[in-house]
Amino acid sequence: MARLFSFRLFCVVFTCIVAVVSNNGVAGTTGRTLFSAADSARAIAVFQQNIDKILDAKVLRGTKIGVSIVSLENDKPMYIRNGNQQLTPASTTKLFSTFAALHRFGAEHIVRTTVYADGAVQNGILRGNIYLVGNGDALLTPSDIEQLALQVAGHGVKEIQGNIYGDGSAFDALSERTQYSGDREAVEPLAPISALTLARNSMTVTVNGGQGTKPIVSCYPMSGSVSFVVNAGVKKRGKGVSILPKFLGSTVQFVVNGSIGRGASISRSFVVRNPELFAAGVLYSQLRGHGIRITGSVDERKMPTAARNARIAEIGRPLADIVAHVNKRSDNFVAEHVLKIAGSKMNKSSVSSAGFAANNAREAISYLNAVLTSFDIPFGACSINDGSGLSRRNVVTPNVLVRLLSVAAQSPFASVFSASLAFAGIDGTLEHRMRGTPAVGNIAAKTGTLRNVSALAGYARTRDGERMAFSLMFNGANVHAYKAIENRIASLLADFSYQSYSVGVAWR
Repeated sequence: MARLFSFRLFCVVFTCIVAVVSNNGVAGTTGRTLFSAADSARAIAVFQQNIDKILDAKVLRGTKIGVSIVSLENDKPMYIRNGNQQLTPASTTKLFSTFAALHRFGAEHIVRTTVYADGAVQNGILRGNIYLVGNGDALLTPSDIEQLALQVAGHGVKEIQGNIYGDGSAFDALSERTQYSGDREAVEPLAPISALTLARNSMTVTVNGGQGTKPIVSCYPMSGSVSFVVNAGVKKRGKGVSILPKFLGSTVQFVVNGSIGRGASISRSFVVRNPELFAAGVLYSQLRGHGIRITGSVDERKMPTAARNARIAEIGRPLADIVAHVNKRSDNFVAEHVLKIAGSKMNKSSVSSAGFAANNAREAISYLNAVLTSFDIPFGACSINDGSGLSRRNVVTPNVLVRLLSVAAQSPFASVFSASLAFAGIDGTLEHRMRGTPAVGNIAAKTGTLRNVSALAGYARTRDGERMAFSLMFNGANVHAYKAIENRIASLLADFSYQSYSVGVAWR
């Protein structure tokens, strides 16, 4: 900032001197502007030549390259190479899914997880059922469920004469990414994608060797949908235990065999295959833990419409926080939830007889297509199949990605979107990249990495304070080298200044 302020002060002083000289008729009849068209053209030409040198490196031979850099100040291209080349974008796909959700619902949107009741509370007794309804908050924690249980207790509920149901019907029934992306390759295994997701749909079973003959078995988070059969024993020197899940209908039973040493502890993590039931079971356990008696059991069911006005507990998480988690950390699991959030309340005619939207991902992508087309962005040249970018079937052009960034920069959610990106040398997936270069704090971008794919796309602020949108995409075998090249180009962009070539004199 000090450097930019000093430069602006120099501009003012220089302009005044030129005006005085011109008025006195000395050294010509007209003054010249500090940044003439020729100066700007020269600065841009040198900038382009420097990028050409980087991209002409031997290590990039045989690599499919796409680069697009555009000034957000005047919408003019600073550098384009293969801007319409269709390339695999990897995790820069997340820019599309997060843009879609923010555009659909707005930066102020709250993703709510709510508890409803279908009966009245009289004298501390709820004669009816409880419904835990999710809307896609993939960051929901056991502590959040405890807060919901405390709110229920705060209504004076001491007994529930009914069941605890989990409702994830805000999303479709396609809980596996490959079901809607059409991929044959999983790339990275993800837990089920559900509107009611808790603890990333994972649980940990722990076996502790106590002082008795049988070990103590527990799970976290504790859920009323989980039970244990303990066949293992405790010995002075245990030989090891096995923890095997056994599915009984919609519930899961863990069978523990073998032996464990006294005082020893073993933990194993498991993917939750029935998220709605599991989350309902955690609420069940929390309610009982806070002294509420429950006569019924745990199950999953869509909440009846009649119960929608009987809300007794609710927590919410800003969509902006979820989007920031996705883009800064490149979280694939949460990204798929964000895509489904964007498509969860779209075309009502596509709701199936089971009450689910036929395909949330398709709805979101159709919405994204309509939005980008309205801005004259040729989204038809691209193909998006998931929210995370794990799909190798995704195809994007650098120019389209830069246009998306440009539209986002002019949107009501511009500050939320740009703040969600990783900042070079500071945080997220760019925390350890470009340190000690002009890019630090001046490059905010989304990274992308797959086997044979590397990408970087986002915003840059130059030394003059000018904002740029850029997309760097490389499809080839040398991903490590591509990262280094991305760093060099991003640093060059952050260091760009017209003043280096103003009035024919190099600034440095």
